[in-house]
Amino acid sequence: MTTPEHTPTPDLSDPAQISRARQTIENEAEQMRHQGIGAPDYFGLMNLHPESQRVFFIHIPKCGGTSVRKTLVHSNKCAPIPLSGSGPIDQAIAYMAHCYPPKTPQGELLRSYLAEDAAMDRQQRFLRVYAGYQLIQNPERMFILGHKQARELLPYYRAGKDIFFTTVRDPAEMLKSMVAYRVSHTLKNDKRPDSVNLLKYLRMDIDTFTEAVRSQPQALAEKILKKEAPCMAAFLSFDSKPNHSAVMKSLKTNNVFIAHMSEQNQMLTALFGEQTVQPRENSSHTRQGLAAEFTAMVPMAWTSPFVDAQSQKIYNQLEASGIIGYWEKGGTKAGYLELLRNL
Repeated sequence: MTTPEHTPTPDLSDPAQISRARQTIENEAEQMRHQGIGAPDYFGLMNLHPESQRVFFIHIPKCGGTSVRKTLVHSNKCAPIPLSGSGPIDQAIAYMAHCYPPKTPQGELLRSYLAEDAAMDRQQRFLRVYAGYQLIQNPERMFILGHKQARELLPYYRAGKDIFFTTVRDPAEMLKSMVAYRVSHTLKNDKRPDSVNLLKYLRMDIDTFTEAVRSQPQALAEKILKKEAPCMAAFLSFDSKPNHSAVMKSLKTNNVFIAHMSEQNQMLTALFGEQTVQPRENSSHTRQGLAAEFTAMVPMAWTSPFVDAQSQKIYNQLEASGIIGYWEKGGTKAGYLELLRNL
């Protein structure tokens, strides 16, 4: 694929330019469709824009990554390349479509493609919003949106041009957050695909599940953890061996920038410049009723036995080395890399 010429950013206060912008967006979206973008995946977008820096965010589950992804799109001129599932695609569409405030011509143009009659399917909707985001925002970077392990991202990495980074938290806290997330979303909507899968695994209907949340919270948490306990070491591994020593070596080799999830804003500022949007979003703050009660009562003693030893060793070393807590002290990229080399 060849790099397309970038059309100058239109003046959307001019109705005539809005009309021309729509034509440009729809033409470019159709060209991408003909080139196979989105069938079966969207990774070909990287070849369309080889001049863009690739920002490889290793999104470890329940480490504050959803807010980072939104911030990359809204504040850091990062175009999202979603994984093939409907969830990542819809999230990428929403982030791009809402990167401008309501009632602005840019926001109205991008959000116009969310209407049911604006696109024939999810693929066309994504491509049109993506083409609009490219035209209006002129992004300098792109990133893969979704839960991919480091070794799955490595084939797309270009040393000297691209960047790896991630956010982490104590592994037992990570599992505690995951259990609370699964329970709260199942209570809220038992028809969600992940809720349906969980209830099927537990052999429960929603009423039985709700009663278990009330009367057997620890037993329910343990059953969920037996089904799903994300491994930090696996996500940080650049090969098939997620052991402590191999992971630490590859983190240094690939200059992976790491922050505790509470330091997201400081690290993003050091990597990409001053942030216009605060990245932290915590769904637990909006939970109510039984979901909030369950979230508040889960102790780490319930989740600690399910933490794998390699993940705990990695986190302990990051904490002991000063990497955890480095960014909140106003750390710099150069200072961080020196700290990483001394691991």
